[in-house]
Amino acid sequence: MRPTGPRSRTERTSAPRSHGRPGRTPGRPVFRVVVSSVLLALVVWPSVASASELLSWWRRDLVDVRFEPGDFATYAQVEITEDGALVDTVTVHVYAAEVPERRWLELRSRGAGTVDRILLRPDALRRDGDPLAAVDSLLRRERDGRWIVEDVESYRDRRLVRRHLTDPFVDPQVERTALTDSTIASRTISRERVRLVEERREERTIGRSTLVVRTRLRAEATISPQVPLAGLLTATTLSTVTTTTEGEGSARSRRAAPPLVTERRLECLEFGHDSARRLLPGGP
Repeated sequence: MRPTGPRSRTERTSAPRSHGRPGRTPGRPVFRVVVSSVLLALVVWPSVASASELLSWWRRDLVDVRFEPGDFATYAQVEITEDGALVDTVTVHVYAAEVPERRWLELRSRGAGTVDRILLRPDALRRDGDPLAAVDSLLRRERDGRWIVEDVESYRDRRLVRRHLTDPFVDPQVERTALTDSTIASRTISRERVRLVEERREERTIGRSTLVVRTRLRAEATISPQVPLAGLLTATTLSTVTTTTEGEGSARSRRAAPPLVTERRLECLEFGHDSARRLLPGGP
């Protein structure tokens, strides 16, 4: 599959929704990618996001996550918020581990120029549904080639990481649509579209007024069983949160803030299986 997505880099650009708020400093792609793709199967989508949508599909049996040594996939990922845009391209390789029940995931970010490795127990992931509980080790390669062991427990204790590993949907409308087969790199693959849509309204009493928070969520993906890892060909998630004030005290309230909109896009640029790369090069 020839690359058609964003250029291979991590960058921040101004977004039309920006309202003078300070820009974000892009974090390491490690949990943005494993927790994204399953994090992309354990780590791949900016925000990190991210992983939440993947887990939403997975927990509803809409996608099947596989970790076959030798499988690989490259993803272009974009996240746009009121603070700007984050763009990157990440390649995920699956390798065998010394213990048959475990797998190594290697994640290479072209934009950040980083390499991360995650030792994962797939059976624990499928059984418990908790990505962090299935991670045994997390390694980060320094620019001088040294490997640094990260503290996995510290990630488990971070509220931000936990929030991104929480299913954002409560009771969504689920749609599945069969698509026509597609030919990619001389291979014919079957395709299916999955979609989750939900709208929620929450009320919070503040004095004589009521703060109303409306959340609209939409997640859509094109999947194929022939694609490694989570089977994702493309995916788009759009979240819109609007806050208004109603009730007796609303007339004195300040002008309502503009809606908070977050959009995430993922595109598989290349995928396949390399039987010669079943074992982790250079060791863990």
